[in-house]
Amino acid sequence: MYTWPFTELVGIESEAETFEILKSNLALLSKEVKLSLYNQKNEDYKGKHNQRVWVFSNLPYGKQVKSDTLKSMMATLKSVFNPQLLAVFHPEPIKDREALSALHFTVINGGLKITLSILTYKR
Repeated sequence: MYTWPFTELVGIESEAETFEILKSNLALLSKEVKLSLYNQKNEDYKGKHNQRVWVFSNLPYGKQVKSDTLKSMMATLKSVFNPQLLAVFHPEPIKDREALSALHFTVINGGLKITLSILTYKR
């Protein structure tokens, strides 16, 4: 039998329509692991975790997202979640001087060629 490596999965989405899709996509996982879903912004999340945290995010991108916005979103993810691992989908590889290591993979997401950046941090 497979042992799930996480004690809890937390899903956060600020857009109502996308939140419903998130709930639907993660419904089956709720049978395997504790699942907490929040229809809010990341910066409003108040949960605390005493074990390692891995964050997976499909950050918004395109013309509406400026580089300062991306830096702000990354800072929010790191300060709110204090992750050991941060995996981010974005058109360009994500670089962070605070990361201990970084891996970048080209993937297709919704027909778009983007990068999955996986950054590790000391926790």
